[in-house]
Amino acid sequence: MLYRIALRILSAFNSRIVIVSILGLIILGFYFYITSNNYSPKFSDIQPPSSSSCAVDFISQVNCLSNHTSGPKKIIAAETKQAQQQEQVNDAVRNGTALEQSGNIKEAIKYYDKALAIQPNNTDLLVAKGDALSKLRNYTGAIKYYSKVLAAYPNSRGSTGLIEGIGNDQYDLGKYKEAIRSYDIALARQPNNTDLLINKGNALFHIENYSGAIKYYDKVLTMTPTSVQIKQLKKLAIIALQKSGSSSTK
Repeated sequence: MLYRIALRILSAFNSRIVIVSILGLIILGFYFYITSNNYSPKFSDIQPPSSSSCAVDFISQVNCLSNHTSGPKKIIAAETKQAQQQEQVNDAVRNGTALEQSGNIKEAIKYYDKALAIQPNNTDLLVAKGDALSKLRNYTGAIKYYSKVLAAYPNSRGSTGLIEGIGNDQYDLGKYKEAIRSYDIALARQPNNTDLLINKGNALFHIENYSGAIKYYDKVLTMTPTSVQIKQLKKLAIIALQKSGSSSTK
């Protein structure tokens, strides 16, 4: 009797061992399956697949997405700043122009300087400041600004006018020979410009080339024969020529 009881207990005990062993084998087999296939959780297992332009790893995707969103923001910010700066320039030009027209040229130049601090290569601003300086008889300063524009755009539509302006400022500085050279450059482009012809005649008069001055006054008179001013200038040149006894020609 005792033998049978002992046999049943041993049989039950062995069954439990068998079940536990089987479970252990199953777990061990699953473990080996996982490790043999190098299985590991990936970002794509828990997130939607990344776009083709971004890398797969998590850190690279974060950086990529950040760049994609910050790029347009930077462009918008740059455009906004540019628009604000342009409005500041426009305001400064309006204020400067109004002040210059009212005769407050020094204050006008301050506004032009504010605008030039934002757009240092703005040709309209450079010319405006040059004009203002010339009105203040700062001819050297005016020539500087005119020359900067000419260096950048030597053949622009307004370049001849700038060359004439430089010649006029050189004339006002008493640099008549330099003025004549400037007038010659401008006259090569506009040979029938009466202002240039008169100015060159006047410059020749100041270096005592009276016959050369008369030549240019005569050319103006062929285009404006009734001009009292040019007739008077020619008369003065003739008197000076007679007094000097000079017969120099250009």
